[in-house]
Amino acid sequence: MTQINIKKVRTGAILLILASAIFLSFEAISASAWTDPGYSYSRNFVSDLGIPVVTEFEGRPVSSPLYSFMNLGFIAYADLFVAGFCLLFHALSGKRRTLATTLTILYGIGCTFIALFPGYEWEWGFMHGVGAIPIFFGGSIVLMLYGTIFDRLIQKKWYKAICISFGIIALVGAITCIVLTVDFRGLLERVALYPMPLWAILSGILVLSNLRNVNTAAEEYQK
Repeated sequence: MTQINIKKVRTGAILLILASAIFLSFEAISASAWTDPGYSYSRNFVSDLGIPVVTEFEGRPVSSPLYSFMNLGFIAYADLFVAGFCLLFHALSGKRRTLATTLTILYGIGCTFIALFPGYEWEWGFMHGVGAIPIFFGGSIVLMLYGTIFDRLIQKKWYKAICISFGIIALVGAITCIVLTVDFRGLLERVALYPMPLWAILSGILVLSNLRNVNTAAEEYQK
């Protein structure tokens, strides 16, 4: 059996953690700069932080002084997340890894669309919704798949259950955010979005903590 490339795995895990840290920190910094009116984590969407104009959209006041910074964060998150996952591909197991990789790449493309096509009323605003589809639904599905393909890298009995739980939570958040017309849709959107970066941080840490054992574990897995 081909040995797992430890250097690639280590780099991939670090990139997953770094991607998520960038996304969450860029969001916090951009939100803190939004003072007139103040940014609401329960009402405003994450992507409102990337809108380049002062406006009101779907009843939400929008005024983000660091919109370019936030959109840079979206793109950096997408690129690093996909790159990190692709570096791990050779060490993943099961027939579903190709499907998971495809959905991961589509997820990254969706995040890039969110940055390139901000969500407000303009000529290309509809592309923002196009980008949201693989994030909301592709992301939810692939979170559940992750629990079935990381056996060689993460030997934790509870890991699969965590991934499935993250996926279900994200899917419920996505559906309720789309269907319900409530003042806390921003919170529902975060229920849909946050499981992915949280998964990446958790998985990256678990992979790094198990690097010394991955090739031995891979041999046992093959048996």
